[in-house]
Amino acid sequence: MIRSSDRSLDKHPARRRARLRAQAALFTCMAALAFATFILLNTHGALAQDAEDASDLDATAVAVPEGIIGEPPLAFLKADARDETPDQDAKDAPEGAAQMVEGASAVPADAAETTASVNDALGGAAQMAEGKPSYNLSLPKRADTGLVYNGTRQQGYGGVPVVRILADNGVDEMDYHAPLYVEYKGINGTMYNSPPVQAAGYQQINTYAPINAGTYQVIFTVPESQSFTLNPSSFEFSIAKAPAPALSQPSVTLFDAPGSVMEFDLASMIGLPSDLNGGPSYAITGFTETGLASAAVDPAIGKLTLTANDRASRSVQDTVTVAITDMGNYEDCAVQVAVSYVTKPSATIAGVKAATDLVYNGEPQQSYTGSPQATYLSPLSNQSETYNGPFVITYTGTASDGSAFGPTTQAPTAPGTYRVEFSAPEAASFTGSLALDFSIGKGASGGPDPTKGSSLAATGGNLAATGDGLLPGLFATVAGAAILAALIAGIRLIAKRRS
Repeated sequence: MIRSSDRSLDKHPARRRARLRAQAALFTCMAALAFATFILLNTHGALAQDAEDASDLDATAVAVPEGIIGEPPLAFLKADARDETPDQDAKDAPEGAAQMVEGASAVPADAAETTASVNDALGGAAQMAEGKPSYNLSLPKRADTGLVYNGTRQQGYGGVPVVRILADNGVDEMDYHAPLYVEYKGINGTMYNSPPVQAAGYQQINTYAPINAGTYQVIFTVPESQSFTLNPSSFEFSIAKAPAPALSQPSVTLFDAPGSVMEFDLASMIGLPSDLNGGPSYAITGFTETGLASAAVDPAIGKLTLTANDRASRSVQDTVTVAITDMGNYEDCAVQVAVSYVTKPSATIAGVKAATDLVYNGEPQQSYTGSPQATYLSPLSNQSETYNGPFVITYTGTASDGSAFGPTTQAPTAPGTYRVEFSAPEAASFTGSLALDFSIGKGASGGPDPTKGSSLAATGGNLAATGDGLLPGLFATVAGAAILAALIAGIRLIAKRRS
């Protein structure tokens, strides 16, 4: 049986073993944390300062960076050794180990932030390592000047673009020619935008170099895959308008009748070039008024409208000046239109005949058959011309009751004698007319007569209109019937006596 004194002796070895186990656990955790920290710092190239501190580590203390896992374990060990009794050591050892393990669990989150910062730093360093040298464009030195529109592409600079760069040995220089791209943009109101294309070689012109007059910018670039970059390089240049085109000075002929109006397609008469690149605009800047009453032009399409006055004749002439502006590739100019006058020719109108056997039917009746057609010799073309209408058709005449009819464009309805006249419209290039006479007869016996005011006209006329009166007519009818009855009665009496 073990005595109480023996049990008290056994207490000290037990406590000693418990404390040793706790210390062993703590040292194991500290060693693991120190190794993890070392691996992280070594991975990101940040061990320069820590290498010096690592030489001070010994078996009883590990200097862990503050803020990573809390207070250094060394402080805990010193406090344990100085202030606690063996019983407290055995009781606190597991709690201290738990604290160390809990501190160790915070390492991954903090280490992740550290890793992100290091990666950012490494990324910046990588970008700096990838930085490319930049160079200026060596040739051309300047843009071309004095360019004038000529209908061909003009690239705005001379020669072939060159960039002077360092050779691969980093000492010598060399000329870089290709690939080197150019693109064109219109500026200062010029509308143009080309895609980048490789610069043309000697005695060649860039594919998208501009043609039309305007102001442009030519931009030089190198591919992004090149081992260097080209500093912003561009030139501005202009292509001036060509001198005003040599246009035809047209002549027109206007009929001399007062108020005669004629239109002319000026745009087709002056020989405009096809490469205007916009415009033109037309405007009357002046005209003489010997035989002209007015002159006007459509500013967009160039239709010229002239009107003769009452002084126009074959012996006078006029001049109309028209400015032509806003041509994209040519300077402004003007044309002078010479105006002369002729008398309208007289035309022969045929193709129609007067209608016959027309009888009143209560409706307007066309007084002719066929279609009118005018033929004349044009003084403008000196050729025979044909005109098929429309014509001005006018009716005049006298109804059967003696009333006048017309002039009017409405065909007659009532019986009577009439005339239809076909004449040239005012705007026609000729004069002349054709007249046809026709008549409309009364309706059949017993039918209505539009010249009388009563239907009794068919049985003796309108009694009131003729002055006979209604009663006298009625008495005459009754008397006739009485005489006939008396005659019949007399014949019957004679026959009876004979029998």
